[in-house]
Amino acid sequence: FFERITKDIEIVRVALLLTGCVQGIRNTVQDYLFSFAQYDWVWKQDKEESYKEFSKDEPALEDYEAKLHYFGHVDSEIESIHSIYNIGALSLNTRNLKAALKHECSQWKVTFSDNLHVEARGKLEALTEYMRVTTTKLQRDHNDLDALRFIMNLLREVRERESGIDMEIDPVEDMYQMLEYYLPEGFMVKDEIDKRTVLRGSWKKLIKLAEKRADELSATQAGFKKKLCKDVKILSKDVKQFRQEFQNNGPMVKGIPPLEAVDRLNRFKEELRIKERKYKLYTEGEELFALPKTEYPDLFVTSKDIKLFDQLFSLYTDVLDTLDDWKQIPWTDVTEQMDEMTEKMESFALRCKKMPGRLREYDAFINLKQQIEDFQLVLPLLQELSKQSIMPRHWDAVRAITNSEFEIDAEFKLAKLLDLNLANFNDDIEEVTEGADKELKIEKNLAEITAQWDSREFTFKEWKGRGINI
Repeated sequence: FFERITKDIEIVRVALLLTGCVQGIRNTVQDYLFSFAQYDWVWKQDKEESYKEFSKDEPALEDYEAKLHYFGHVDSEIESIHSIYNIGALSLNTRNLKAALKHECSQWKVTFSDNLHVEARGKLEALTEYMRVTTTKLQRDHNDLDALRFIMNLLREVRERESGIDMEIDPVEDMYQMLEYYLPEGFMVKDEIDKRTVLRGSWKKLIKLAEKRADELSATQAGFKKKLCKDVKILSKDVKQFRQEFQNNGPMVKGIPPLEAVDRLNRFKEELRIKERKYKLYTEGEELFALPKTEYPDLFVTSKDIKLFDQLFSLYTDVLDTLDDWKQIPWTDVTEQMDEMTEKMESFALRCKKMPGRLREYDAFINLKQQIEDFQLVLPLLQELSKQSIMPRHWDAVRAITNSEFEIDAEFKLAKLLDLNLANFNDDIEEVTEGADKELKIEKNLAEITAQWDSREFTFKEWKGRGINI
């Protein structure tokens, strides 16, 4: 059969014509399919990476709109492509290809608009929260000067922001209008829609409330101003009395015990904090009512004096507290903490050395300096007494020198030795510790000699037949 077909000239001619036709159509089909190459970026490029590259230059709203418009234009171009395209005897169906391209183009719009939506929602939330918080603050009662100042500063802030509020609200509304145009319905939740809808209305309500509070304050300002002037006069009088009291009964009064001076300083520091708080409040009130600023020279002088004396008495209390802590150290732990104690006392001595000359004439400074020097003198003695060379007989010598009674046991603490005023017996105790070191050295030498001769053997024999063993 096939052999007969191939020998039929008409059939062969038709087959050749059909083959040529198909070959010509194939080239046309390839050209048509190549026309879709202009959209290959839609599925080849990474959407997130493209957005990161786009956001590097901090794009403005116009840049977002240009991008979304471009994606919309591409989508329209794809939609305009014929779903059926005839080429010769062939009919090409592009519906699935168009659907895939339109889906990818939609994903590009979603990627860029989602990030724009996040920015728009953030600004919307910030504006809404500011209006809510400010409204709450404006409803606060102004029953004292501090509250009045707070409300007036808040009103000033609202007035200043009012001049530029359109520049804050308009971009947010423009963003949402753009998103509504390019995105399908349902991209916003109801709560977000409500906040956007009432945004300008909320601001208008805030402005009305601010105006109402401003009117209320205008009616009550006279009373506050009168009370402020009265309080300023009282404070001025109190400051002068405070200065006089500080000079007569402060910590600088000569002849008072250091601990009493510390108590006095703490009391005056607390009173100073109260008066400084009133000074700050009243000064802000004078600024609020555009009144002349009242000066309190006695307050500043006293504050400076208290800070000066605080240098001395803070060091004094630090030294006393540290010594009290060290007194509780068991004698067996003194060696381990000797370096720390030495370093700490050196830092105290350095702080004491840097004290202003004005403080050096006070009893507290003299007492402090003496305590530091005494302990620095005692520290080497404690280090010597903690050596292994100190034996019970040496402690007997220390008891005899200091005319005291104590026992070196597990309960023995450093406090006992510090209470003996070892600095007064410095030379005698050093003589005991030096003797202990020498005795220990002798004992070690004797032990070495004993160990050496204990292992030796002596052999005796007769010397030259004379009956004498050597």
